[in-house]
Amino acid sequence: MAELIPTACTALPKRHDARGAPTTYWFFDDVVRIVAQCETGGRCEAPGAPIWEWTNGDGQSFPFAADANPYGELWPDLAGALGTDGPQALYATADSTLLHAIPRPPASGDGPVRIVSFDPEAGGAMNPKQPQEPAELTKAGVSAAVLTAACEVELSSTVVLFGHDGSAPVYWRWDLRLRTVSKPTALPEGVGPVTAAFLGYDRTRPGAPAEVPRRITRLYSRAREQAFVVTESGGGLTFAPCEAVPFLKPLDEHVLRDA
Repeated sequence: MAELIPTACTALPKRHDARGAPTTYWFFDDVVRIVAQCETGGRCEAPGAPIWEWTNGDGQSFPFAADANPYGELWPDLAGALGTDGPQALYATADSTLLHAIPRPPASGDGPVRIVSFDPEAGGAMNPKQPQEPAELTKAGVSAAVLTAACEVELSSTVVLFGHDGSAPVYWRWDLRLRTVSKPTALPEGVGPVTAAFLGYDRTRPGAPAEVPRRITRLYSRAREQAFVVTESGGGLTFAPCEAVPFLKPLDEHVLRDA
């Protein structure tokens, strides 16, 4: 049976879109699906799962039928900016309403990492108008050819860049505030290669009263989904496996059912 294989995904940094829905964005090559994600119980059946219809505080309902649209049709101002195959990575930051996409390297070979920042609720308007090429990534040896995914870290100025160092799956810790990039670090055993990642709206259930619920990060190796709590530890990151309801499988089943 066919499977949905995400190539890039992220959640809206301000949590709710103009309809009040907790919105996530999913690229499947150059095609985008917008899907709401359950945050907490009460408003939806299972925290972390996709939502097919969202009802806001005014009682208005909005369907999320997981319709697929080429990104240039969904966001006219972004047409062509992410290439013919769509981005290879996508991330958000808590202090901005923008999404940040990393286009694939040119077919002719490698190149520097390019960041295309755009507003998903303003027709894909780019801000700034031209892609940026962070010098610290080039200096650290992070190029478009070795990068495979990206994801922000909760309550932090850090973005995790996933990729490979030779044949080994690794990550780099990119501090946007300090403009520094760590050396490549091996991913925990059994994790990766990571081909897409997103920091969801759902949170862990504390095992003790003093524990703080943390947002759950889902990592994808093609169609395989793993859930973690990602936290900063010293100069690196800790990937702690956690329980979470599947997100991609229900989406996959819903899309195939309605196809």
